[in-house]
Amino acid sequence: AAEVKKINLEIGFWQDRLNKDTGSYVNMLELARYQFSLFKLTGSIRALREGDSLLKRSSAKLNDTDPEILFSLSQNSITQHQFRQAQYYNETAAKQDGDLYTIRLLQFDTWMELGRYGDAYKSLESLKDQSAFDYLVRKAKWEDHKGNLDGAIVLMEQAFEKVKDKKKSLYCWALSNLADMYGHAGRIGESYKAFLDVLKKDPANLYCLKGIAWIAYSHDNNTAEAKRILHYLINQTRMPDILLLLAQIAETEKN
Repeated sequence: AAEVKKINLEIGFWQDRLNKDTGSYVNMLELARYQFSLFKLTGSIRALREGDSLLKRSSAKLNDTDPEILFSLSQNSITQHQFRQAQYYNETAAKQDGDLYTIRLLQFDTWMELGRYGDAYKSLESLKDQSAFDYLVRKAKWEDHKGNLDGAIVLMEQAFEKVKDKKKSLYCWALSNLADMYGHAGRIGESYKAFLDVLKKDPANLYCLKGIAWIAYSHDNNTAEAKRILHYLINQTRMPDILLLLAQIAETEKN
């Protein structure tokens, strides 16, 4: 709640600045950044759309010539599952001589989603530094896609080693994804421990709380504990997947 309040104060500040200077793309970008932070924290689709609209307006101000804004638009389109749109923004960034490394990463992300697996693999393998974090997490996704979950886990563990002593957001993202993969492989103890380790760093990590609720339901058959966690999450976020999991539990309980 304190974090949401802080973000809302920043949104108010930058909205006020934008109201006074409606043509400032810098104000638009700052306001978009805080709208996306609000979305990540609360699942507010309104915040996601507001941020997207601000990014598009700021890009238009520069005649779609700033690759960094175009990259942000591509990543935001992926968040909204608008994968063809993401590909368009990435291609536009390439025409504006955007960073080739970022372009290849986003090519892999979008082409995997569009089912262009051969193209995705070529983009991935064109990256020179195959020990880099960005490469390893995508190679893990590729191996998982091929059905090699054990290989994917090894790669994700290597990726986590790269960032475990770095900034908190990367630590939490990598380890929570690893926890998920452990769960899929039936390594429930390791999955549970990894989720708890993330929560030590970020007690409000909703993804990990949902992961623990899933373990309570699917592994421990403890639907009461799973529901307790999920009902807490509903008060924190509007993400619909929480409701889907509650529906699944209700079906299990013949309710």
